[in-house]
Amino acid sequence: MNETTNEPATETAEPPRAHRARTSRHRTEHSGIPSKKSQRLMLAAALAVSLLLLLVVSVIAGIRIDGLTRDIQTAQAELFQAKQTLEKTMPELQQARKELGNLIKGEFPHLRELAPDKVIKLDAGYVKNIVFTVLQKNGKPLYEYRLIMENTSDSMVRPDARVFVFNHRGAQIGMGEIADRGDMVPGESRSYSSVVERFIDEEPRYFYVWTRGKRKSEIPAK
Repeated sequence: MNETTNEPATETAEPPRAHRARTSRHRTEHSGIPSKKSQRLMLAAALAVSLLLLLVVSVIAGIRIDGLTRDIQTAQAELFQAKQTLEKTMPELQQARKELGNLIKGEFPHLRELAPDKVIKLDAGYVKNIVFTVLQKNGKPLYEYRLIMENTSDSMVRPDARVFVFNHRGAQIGMGEIADRGDMVPGESRSYSSVVERFIDEEPRYFYVWTRGKRKSEIPAK
């Protein structure tokens, strides 16, 4: 008698979902790729550090700005006080300069006040006027002058002029010289420019122009 054995077919059972999830998480952790939770923690930590640094910088900047504000307020107060003091002393200083100028003119009546960029009429012989100009050279003032000469006589004149400059006390501090070998005919006008050579480094306040003119007949022959 033949017996037939019925064996059940072998089928591969599907693993549960929880097991698959654990397996997937296990593989992700071992693969070196951070999970979403870890990424959120890292971003939160970076944000916290950034906010902390921003807070520290804001505090330091606030302290610095507050200190600068106090310094500016102090400087403004000092400037205001200095302006008030200057306004009070300026009339007295101007009066003192005026009195000193009158005193110097009384002792040296031929001195003229040196006013830059102004045509000063002289009418001293053949010198009609003079103009002073203040220039800058190597950070120091340089005093240049221009003389306008005119021969109003009936004879020929050989120009020869010297410009003396004086400080506020009336002491000579420099001079300039112009000499021309060419004679000026009657009615002729000329312009000469030169520089004041100061042997004392002070501001010129007054000047005096000395001239000497020789007629052609008085010039010795060479």
